[in-house]
Amino acid sequence: MMFHPRHLHRAASGKLLRFVVALVAALTLAPAIYADSTPKNASQGGIQIQASYDGGPATTYTLGSFNVSLSNFPYQGYNYGHMLSTFTVNTGANAPPATLFSGMKLHWYQQVQSLPNYDSTTYLGNYVVPWPGTGYTSAMPITDPPSGGWDYMYNGARVPANIVPGYAIFVDTDPFYYTRAAELSWVPSSTGQVVSQPGVKYTIEDYPGYRMNPGVSFTDYLVAEATTPNPLDPMGLRPGQLTILGGFTWTIALTAGTYQPDLKINSTFAGTPNGAVDNMNLGMLNGNFPTWNPQTHAGWAGAGATSTVVDFVPLPPAVWTGLGGLAVVIAGTWLQRHQQAA
Repeated sequence: MMFHPRHLHRAASGKLLRFVVALVAALTLAPAIYADSTPKNASQGGIQIQASYDGGPATTYTLGSFNVSLSNFPYQGYNYGHMLSTFTVNTGANAPPATLFSGMKLHWYQQVQSLPNYDSTTYLGNYVVPWPGTGYTSAMPITDPPSGGWDYMYNGARVPANIVPGYAIFVDTDPFYYTRAAELSWVPSSTGQVVSQPGVKYTIEDYPGYRMNPGVSFTDYLVAEATTPNPLDPMGLRPGQLTILGGFTWTIALTAGTYQPDLKINSTFAGTPNGAVDNMNLGMLNGNFPTWNPQTHAGWAGAGATSTVVDFVPLPPAVWTGLGGLAVVIAGTWLQRHQQAA
């Protein structure tokens, strides 16, 4: 596939950050291990959703599944990782009703789980990993991108006029991977399709630069939010709240000594694994989303073992008249995020 010009800056640094690592890091990291640069592929099904109308019996629907691929991407004499994942909404047996997507939005959320010490990544002028002797401590995990974007996404001061061309699709104050506008308009050259097609499919793509072993690790979550929440349902998602539907973890690295790419899709999962809510909470805290503040609902303690109610106000009236709202039960634990102050 031809490399689109708007990916130029992204490939030169990856969405995470520029590929500049102090030499001392290469000298102090783990010894060489076997590198596996062969393309990796994985898939995850079993992502389900339950809906009940007018308080009637809940019906379980198969919401869909996702595929994820991870490969090496040579560009202008350098190697970069290439991650591509698409969640596809089920249209076969036991498919969810199309009306479900009138009151619910799906997004991809990504966070960096770990980076080697001495990495050059900065956010708001500060390193996000420890530089022993400098006073900098770890800010891992962290939402990717953090609020307002990484420092490398700007030429100079962090103001909109200085955003590097090609990075505007990532820079805003929402924690989702793409901006809301980009979700509905950005067309990667690798797919030729808009990244988010509501009710059909949702794509995320990244070209991060390699780091020396142990490399850089990511977690990607597929999340849902209620766009027309029911204010009468105390257990329903409120504005600014999320529920985790599933996701995957992955790592790219260069092995010490050989400098060969090493690619791993570490895991995929449906629902909300134990620890996922706390993991995202910390990522958002480090990513400077203090007024969003996700937290587990006290009535649904125990990630992975409970369900979350998402109750939608009828919308549009012509379609939903008489339904009295749609209560959706999604496997997982919801996250509460307060809206930003106006």
